[in-house]
Amino acid sequence: MPRGEGGWLDPVPAYRLATLRACLAVVTLVFHVPKFNGLLDAYTRSAFHVAPAFAWIPTPSRGAGIALMVLQHAAAWCLFLGWAPRVAGWLLAGAGAYIMALDPEHYSHNAHFHLTLLALIGCASDRISLRRLILGRDDDARTPGWPEWLIRAQLAIVFFYAALDKVLSPGWGLTGAVLTGPGFAPHAPGLAGLQQLNQTVLGAIPAVLSVATIATELGLAIAFVVPGLSALAIALSVGFMTYLEFMVRPGVFTWDVLIALLVLSPRRIAAGPSFTRRPAPHLASTGPSCRGWTG
Repeated sequence: MPRGEGGWLDPVPAYRLATLRACLAVVTLVFHVPKFNGLLDAYTRSAFHVAPAFAWIPTPSRGAGIALMVLQHAAAWCLFLGWAPRVAGWLLAGAGAYIMALDPEHYSHNAHFHLTLLALIGCASDRISLRRLILGRDDDARTPGWPEWLIRAQLAIVFFYAALDKVLSPGWGLTGAVLTGPGFAPHAPGLAGLQQLNQTVLGAIPAVLSVATIATELGLAIAFVVPGLSALAIALSVGFMTYLEFMVRPGVFTWDVLIALLVLSPRRIAAGPSFTRRPAPHLASTGPSCRGWTG
């Protein structure tokens, strides 16, 4: 394998997973917890409920719902601070899966992807708190690399099936008919002109852009898991996700993908956020290692 691309069981810099965990916790606090606590709050206030995904799933009382909402907030902060992060990650993933299972309307592919990242980061054993991450202690800390590879595999699965879905969809494929539909609502202050231009281009050459989107997603699916293509995966992902966020429709998926790219970062710069820290000798010499647009 190329330098910087270890095997599944090889040790990797612990600060890479710790940084990913802290960033994922921020997205959880800003997007995930408010949304899922809102779903749970509305569910426990309502007297009418549809059947859950599985008959054996218990319906939460109002008191149990409030307790779970508080627990999700506490777990998200623990994940951010690095206090029992494995328990916090698994608790958030389990609670989110439970809330989605209560009502089919709660489910979304983007939320499922976020919960998967929470479960996978719960597998990491870096044991580095936010304080140690900021102070730059334990520069040479190492941790098993298999959680990183599971995250890479999950990214590949998401983009592969996004591309496959478009290939099989009559609205995508060689027609791109879905791109000629009603324009997306303006968002991101100051970008209305560019967004309007984007809509014009989409309507002018939908078939070309449909094929380009499928090719991009297939390319990402391959680049995420093939050793030596990390730089390509990072470049394509940043460009594609930035376009989706600011030109098409904002959402948590963009930020989850950008955060997950940390597992592809070169090992020589993944030892923590401190710009004054000298990297450990054995790290300093190593080299670099969709969902649908409207989904």
